[in-house]
Amino acid sequence: MSSQTEIEFKNLLTEEEFNSLRDAFSLSDTDFHSQTNTYFDTADFQLKETKKGFRLRVVGDRNELTLKSPGDNPHTMLEITELISNEKRDQILSQGFIDTDLYQAFSQLPNQVNAFGSLRTERAEVPYEGGLLVFDHSYYMQLEDFEVEYEVEDLEAGRTHFYDLLKKHNIPTRQTDKKIARFMKEALRQKG
Repeated sequence: MSSQTEIEFKNLLTEEEFNSLRDAFSLSDTDFHSQTNTYFDTADFQLKETKKGFRLRVVGDRNELTLKSPGDNPHTMLEITELISNEKRDQILSQGFIDTDLYQAFSQLPNQVNAFGSLRTERAEVPYEGGLLVFDHSYYMQLEDFEVEYEVEDLEAGRTHFYDLLKKHNIPTRQTDKKIARFMKEALRQKG
């Protein structure tokens, strides 16, 4: 199990902006890897109401259960992650729920959370100005979107570098929800 504070900036992109940034950083298709996030909550959205997110991320043979909780500013999240086996992953995905009592790290969660669906992302990562620039092309609920994220250690330096990057590439700043929020918003919209 690991625990960390994540500081990140993010901005949704048009497909043209995404491709322009890909070109600027000389990224090819081989620089991208695929990952799938399956998102969980209670039937009455207790996690969403408290601005928490719980996911199972699968990248190759690496399986991560991660709980994200709000930090002390809009760009900071507290993360607790536990690695699980392929067998446990397959059991969770086939059952469609997680019995959180099995994981001491997530004891603050309700006893059981249910899967609401999955989001697949093609991701490339590039070191940039002391942080990590992340290029994401995501697919979910018959939608796709494009996003750039910037993960940093220093909030103020990260803010400066990220917004300078957007300005340099003539990309407008857009209010950008986290992936889980975009996914859940669309899931609720489709539900009716």
